[in-house]
Amino acid sequence: MVEFASGVKGIALNLENENVGIVVFGSDTAIKEGDLVKRTGSIVDVPAGKAMWQSFHYNIPKSLVRA
Repeated sequence: MVEFASGVKGIALNLENENVGIVVFGSDTAIKEGDLVKRTGSIVDVPAGKAMWQSFHYNIPKSLVRA
């Protein structure tokens, strides 16, 4: 996870010699080239409880379940 100077957070996907690809989790209007970006030291955390699993499981098309 990274955080821009504006407070908007994102996640770095590809690290190259000359640039870094980041998925922005918010509005990009306050972000401009050359802005300071820092790592947060945390990882992405997505809660996934029983209700989420049941929703996923019951919504899978039957053709995929049979495969």
